[in-house]
Amino acid sequence: NDPVEKLGVERARRAIEAADLVIWLISPPFADIEEEISEIKRLRANGLPVKLIRGKEDLPDSASLASWLDRGFADDVVIAYSAISGEGLQEIKETIRSVYEDRGSQGSESVIITNSRHREAAESAVRRLIEAEQAMEQGLTLDLVSMLLRSAAEHLAEITGQSVSEEIVQTIFSRFCVGK
Repeated sequence: NDPVEKLGVERARRAIEAADLVIWLISPPFADIEEEISEIKRLRANGLPVKLIRGKEDLPDSASLASWLDRGFADDVVIAYSAISGEGLQEIKETIRSVYEDRGSQGSESVIITNSRHREAAESAVRRLIEAEQAMEQGLTLDLVSMLLRSAAEHLAEITGQSVSEEIVQTIFSRFCVGK
């Protein structure tokens, strides 16, 4: 009944709903098993991929795990993980990678942005760069091109946390603007 805890739970639920992937840690003791099973099924019904990880693999509790699997998760690949030994960590990484590769982010050249604010900033930066390129092709003023480049750099700075100085803009402008 703690209002702060309720607020935290609600924020966590909103973050889960916006996620590309949910990694659900099944870890003994299984106190709220019915509530957890219900939540996983609800998330999956809403189209969210939920991957199951069995934590504390170094502690034997196979009976509780069997009860999970008997309640509708028999087809799931449950990754056994131990924070103590590191067992299963590579498999978890591969599972995460495969989810994003299945969504079209393949190869070592691709970038995965997991934060929606960062994604929006990157998309805005790309739009400004395209606008700057178009402005140059149309022969518009260098002031306008410079303004668009600065805007793109500022959007990228939102991701990195760095400020964009006049020197950086001038360096970019001097290297990529032909015929000034």
